[in-house]
Amino acid sequence: MQVENKDAAEVGNQRGQVKTFKSKLALKRKETQQKNVEVENEKKQYCLRAKAPRKVEDAKVIKSKTLKLGRKKKAENNDEIIEVEKIVIVSKSVDAGASCQLRNITDSRHYNYFEEKEKATVLQFFSLCHTFSNAYMDDTLTIQGRLLEDLMFDKFTSSEVIDFYSKWLKKHSSEGAKSLYVSFVAWTHLKTDQKKCVQRTLHDVLEKELADDIKYVFIPMNTSKSRHQAEGYHWTLLVLNYQDKKFEHYDSMKPRKGLLNLSYEEAVVMRNEVVDWINSHRAETKKSKISLLKGVKTPTCPQQGTTYVMIGQKH
Repeated sequence: MQVENKDAAEVGNQRGQVKTFKSKLALKRKETQQKNVEVENEKKQYCLRAKAPRKVEDAKVIKSKTLKLGRKKKAENNDEIIEVEKIVIVSKSVDAGASCQLRNITDSRHYNYFEEKEKATVLQFFSLCHTFSNAYMDDTLTIQGRLLEDLMFDKFTSSEVIDFYSKWLKKHSSEGAKSLYVSFVAWTHLKTDQKKCVQRTLHDVLEKELADDIKYVFIPMNTSKSRHQAEGYHWTLLVLNYQDKKFEHYDSMKPRKGLLNLSYEEAVVMRNEVVDWINSHRAETKKSKISLLKGVKTPTCPQQGTTYVMIGQKH
């Protein structure tokens, strides 16, 4: 009789636990649904706020606000500041109603790594501009607000940002180590076997800029994660140390040991293309061939999901 009572009590406890678990699960689902609704409402509010006020007067409003902010900053501090009007160009080809206000940059985990002067510039841009406002523009490159937003909130880094950074490094590189920066499109053209484009974006650049005093050649590559296109792509970096005659491939998403590393295989294809061109060009100019080390080294580098290199962090 006591055993039966014990069994009944255990069954009762188990049923009570199941009931409690179901209640918690239902509550969790309700909270998740409510959160999703709040997120959707917030997105709608962003778009609604962006439409009406800034259709015609966008450029004028931005300029006037910028001047006021600039004067205020100068009154507070005599140090030189970068005024937003120097970097903000509103795209006239896009209706302001089609764009949305940029997210609050202070919500980005990278924001606090900027210095105070940089924070002021970035904050002004994100406060005054929209997704289609131009943050940077030259003869070959345009970077809109949406691309900066993606960068600051850990979405896919656009090719425009990669090209801008290459230009910035080229402009600010130290005199002690001269470097050559190849555009990301060189690999895109090589992968799709567009020979004329490879000639223009890779061979012509090497012929024009690859001198004996070059230390490094940087080649950004948008490589495949796997053979399945649905898994997408990510950025890796192939580096030729021209003085030491070796190639290195930096990949922040290396697969587990034993699994296929397609990014590395694609880096080897690019390496072979560069080596073949260098030696054929030296033969044409009656120079001796360079004995470049075979293969591509894969040095240790920060991995996504474990180690993060923050934007603006000093190294």
